[in-house]
Amino acid sequence: SCSSDDEDGGSIDKATSLIVGSWACVYQEWTEDGETWSSSYEPSSNYFIQLNEDKSGYMISDSDQLFEIWTWGKKEYFSWVIKEKNGRNFLVTDIYSGEEYQIDKLNSNSLEMTWIDEDYRIYCKFEKVGEK
Repeated sequence: SCSSDDEDGGSIDKATSLIVGSWACVYQEWTEDGETWSSSYEPSSNYFIQLNEDKSGYMISDSDQLFEIWTWGKKEYFSWVIKEKNGRNFLVTDIYSGEEYQIDKLNSNSLEMTWIDEDYRIYCKFEKVGEK
């Protein structure tokens, strides 16, 4: 069951059930105009996404923005769904009228997603943790 087809969580239903939970960002990488910067974090509520079964959730970010979203330690609430586009699963939110995050890897304790805006790209790696 560990085929490359399942790297992004598999079917929409399977990915939807796998992605529900509390996710702490442990690594973030920004690439713009061919230059790349990165930061690593201890799992905490400073860089955090909560995804609930009812398709609600929230994001928290600190001085580094999480996916270009600055919350200054407060919760940014949103609703979400998993959609398939071009053979890939995406986490689609209603933040800023609809931000989309490509799911690069998803399993029961690890989540990797990429947000792309033209030539600007942000990649984040998350670990599943207890709710904050």
